Order: sequence, then C-alpha cells, then structure tokens
Amino acid sequence: MRHTMDVTPQAERRLDIESTRLYGPSATLSDVSETWRPLRSWAAVHLRARRHEMS
Repeated sequence: MRHTMDVTPQAERRLDIESTRLYGPSATLSDVSETWRPLRSWAAVHLRARRHEMS
C-alpha cells in the first residue's frame, strides 16, 4: 500500500496570500483545506506555485 502525506502546511506566506486571495480574508486556511482532503499537500503546493508565478 502506498502512503501519501495529507497535511496542511503552516506558516507558508505564499500559501496564506493565495488562499486569502481565492477564498477571502474571513476564510481560514484550516477550514478551506478541509475541502482539499485527501490531497491537502498537493493543493498547497499548487497554490504556492501559483502565487510564485504571479509575483
């Protein structure tokens, strides 16, 4: 069986910025990332990369 990581990274500035831009300032990363299960790590990588490309 293959194991994958399903965690939400903490203290990631680009992820916080992109998450706020997409979901609004009232949505917490913790709440938003629940909808990304079981791919929270991959969703976080995507959003950080997206933010990096935009800066």
